[in-house]
Amino acid sequence: MVGLDPDPYPFWHSSQVAAPGLNLAQFQNREADQLLVEARQMFDESARLEKYANWQNILRQESPATFLYSINYSYAQNYSVKGFSRSIMGQPAERFWSADGWYRRTTRSRASK
Repeated sequence: MVGLDPDPYPFWHSSQVAAPGLNLAQFQNREADQLLVEARQMFDESARLEKYANWQNILRQESPATFLYSINYSYAQNYSVKGFSRSIMGQPAERFWSADGWYRRTTRSRASK
């Protein structure tokens, strides 16, 4: 399973072709491998995302696999819950990322003097 900050290395790097690797498509491309290695070593999110975008372009051009399914998570929320924000989720547990900001009731209180 890949989260919001994905690391596609185990699934797409050439070193993962042989067992017990997860590169089931047997995809091998030196430029793509280099981008995956560089992205893994970056702390700057925008630079890492740029590497992943370049890697995705190679993947799109090479078409080593056909992606048939993408999970769509839907969750219900009661209107009495405030502070809830919708966002893209990569995994079911991510629906709780903003739970620290949820609340139910608010009451007006007088400021103490």
